[in-house]
Amino acid sequence: MPSEPKRIENTLTVVTQEQMIMALGKAWIRLRDDVPSQGRLCLLTAQSAFETGWWKFMHCFNIGNVKSYAGDGCDYTYFKCWEMLTPAQATASMQGQGDLVTIEGGQTNDGKVKVWFSPDHPVCRFRAYEALEPAAEDFLNKLMNRFSDLVPERNAWDAVLKEDPVAFCHALKLKGYYTGSEEIYTRQVKDIFNLMLKKPFDPTAFVEPPTVPNLTDEDLSNARQIGMLQHFGKEDEEDKT
Repeated sequence: MPSEPKRIENTLTVVTQEQMIMALGKAWIRLRDDVPSQGRLCLLTAQSAFETGWWKFMHCFNIGNVKSYAGDGCDYTYFKCWEMLTPAQATASMQGQGDLVTIEGGQTNDGKVKVWFSPDHPVCRFRAYEALEPAAEDFLNKLMNRFSDLVPERNAWDAVLKEDPVAFCHALKLKGYYTGSEEIYTRQVKDIFNLMLKKPFDPTAFVEPPTVPNLTDEDLSNARQIGMLQHFGKEDEEDKT
């Protein structure tokens, strides 16, 4: 029976680019049973790098700043964050929790305002993990399911498979993954993606070596006897020819 979701203390969990690529590569193999191409893996890693400031501001191993909500079955944490909202949305977010909401500056050209949310406002509740590996697997699983769509331009997962950073960021925007500027989001993710493509890529690095069972002396003895019988059997067949 799964354990009840718990609140995890908000901490910064800094990792390296190599650790992130390895975690995402292994998660891909576990969930899809194939090895990711360099482009697909670089796109996922680039988006994570942009979301978390190259993993220097990654909270509780949440590699994509994925939100949490009551009833999703996930551990969670709270940390201060901002969203770009319409004035009506900003006003609605203050209902009963105005002391946790701060509007910064005036409206942008598209009529939105920057709104900061402080703990424990529901908007700044995020998924939280105690290790990088389960975080990478959950992130990838969410992209494969929640961010797939029958409408091509909204299908972020298909954009990953096609190694297309522009289509990926556009689909994420349409699906409500982020509320900031699509132009900035796309430019940054694309630049990081192209930078990562220039690095050497070894797809075998993510493949786990085969598990060697722990054999007892009796197991080894039996194995030797079976090998000897097979060997003698082959010799007998050769003598008959």
